[in-house]
Amino acid sequence: MSSPVEQIKERLSIVDVVSSYVKLERAGKNYKARCPFHNEKTPSFFVSPERDTYHCFGCDNGGDVFQFVQDMEGLDFSGALKVLAERAGVPLRSYHPAEDEARARLFRVLESAARFFENELARNADARAYLAARSVSPETARAFRVGFAPASWQALTTFLRNEGFRDADLFESGCAIRGSDGRLYDRFRSRIMFPIADASGRVVGFSGRIFGTEDGATAKYVNSPETPLFHKSKLLYGLSKAKSHMRRLGKAMVVEGQMDVVLSHQAGIEYAVAPSGTALSDDHLDFLRRMANTLIFAFDADAAGRAALERSVGRALTRGFSVLLIRLPHGEDPASVAAADASRWNEIAERTMHVIEFYLAILKEEHGGDAHAYRTRVEQAVVPFVARLGSPIEQAHFVSRIAEELALPEEAIWESVRRVKPSPSPEAGASLPGSKEKRIAPPEKAGGEAAPDAVLRRLLGLLLWTKKMPAPPIDLGSADERLLRVTGKTFTENIARYDTAAQGRMLFEAEMYYTDTEAPRLAAEFEELCARGEERVLKRRLAETLKELQAAERAQSEERTEELLRACQSVSRELHALSERLRAFSK
Repeated sequence: MSSPVEQIKERLSIVDVVSSYVKLERAGKNYKARCPFHNEKTPSFFVSPERDTYHCFGCDNGGDVFQFVQDMEGLDFSGALKVLAERAGVPLRSYHPAEDEARARLFRVLESAARFFENELARNADARAYLAARSVSPETARAFRVGFAPASWQALTTFLRNEGFRDADLFESGCAIRGSDGRLYDRFRSRIMFPIADASGRVVGFSGRIFGTEDGATAKYVNSPETPLFHKSKLLYGLSKAKSHMRRLGKAMVVEGQMDVVLSHQAGIEYAVAPSGTALSDDHLDFLRRMANTLIFAFDADAAGRAALERSVGRALTRGFSVLLIRLPHGEDPASVAAADASRWNEIAERTMHVIEFYLAILKEEHGGDAHAYRTRVEQAVVPFVARLGSPIEQAHFVSRIAEELALPEEAIWESVRRVKPSPSPEAGASLPGSKEKRIAPPEKAGGEAAPDAVLRRLLGLLLWTKKMPAPPIDLGSADERLLRVTGKTFTENIARYDTAAQGRMLFEAEMYYTDTEAPRLAAEFEELCARGEERVLKRRLAETLKELQAAERAQSEERTEELLRACQSVSRELHALSERLRAFSK
């Protein structure tokens, strides 16, 4: 019997899957489109039905239908497999059947809870009136599945038990808490309920806003606890609805609360998302980076909003975002502006400011009367942001801008920029509030080259899987030689970088891809993956050598130019030989 991956590929054309996300045009025997992974005017994204793969010549993103769904939906291989298996009607043999069934049961509990809250909202006129007073239309409330938790200790608990769920399911899903008497009680009571979904739109938790008397003793918002499905540092409210708009526009707006998201979407700003009960995390930013290059912050203008903003901007700059900010009217947030006048919120949202200009303006208003205090605050809060800008041209522009603003020589600003510690950090600088998070190490290099992660994961998974066979078709000794060329590390050194869970996912991916594949084909697959990894390494080496060659030509260094020409020719010959091998693999 063929593997699940093969069955899915037999039933689903890559053209059909890709065309459900982007508009494809025929280009000979292939198809082309504007790349969904980066902004471009001329199509450089191609799909090959013959090879069952896609590739963008602009951003070098490529792979098979599984990689495409992973990148588009922000899923791992397991998630993409489930999405495509469901679409193709292919049953899956679970790698961890008990674990998968437990997760599926929690999804069912949370979906039932969401329906319960929706039905309760339909029955509660006061809760509906509250939403109307906040300018949330019935259509928007339904789209976001807004609900209501009644003021009862066991209304949801009783409902879920009647649905056939166990007490353990209610507790583990976060829907119920255990009292001192050992009994279960509803976690959410007398609250407007906002279901929080994962990237695929499945409910994984809730955020509940207090409804009724706000006496200060009761928390305004209560969120689901950390569960096997709900990880607040990885979830963004509104993401499943916003992701397609983010990709199309190349930008994402980050706001602070659920109501900010709901009313922004209602006003037509459908690329807005919000963290779920936590500050914007590294995982949030890494996920957003797959879909957008520009990050727009629209935080409250009060002190708490400013502090949250400063904690997030440095992280975003470090990860290569173009960061823009919106100046909200004093005392207002996106929800209040959108509720009063949706068109006004759209106008304000269009008046974005670069992060440097934003802080120069804010600090001038606060310290403009004291030149020394103004300069000090700019050095503390703004210069670290300049140091994190990825573009040297942008850095030069803003160094000049700050020098002009402070009436100082540019060299003085450059010296301040150079004093900022160069290692990437989640924060813009140590001078900013909240700068206690751990520093992020730069991405590992392999033999002086960035290792091709997707190819490497597949290689390691294949080796892990075949090592368990009675007669492994791939010799680990020869495999180490090939891995050293691709990554600069042996198999043991590479696999040590991944924890047990990550290794399990690699094994699962290999099992799904290669079940019932004959040994000679497994060895050939390993050779092809190694060749693709070497090709990427050589392409990067060629690009770097060409840059050095151009510099040598500008410097009129004949000896260096000749040396680099020979190096380029050598790498080009290696690439040509690799291309021939890869063509042979595809036949």
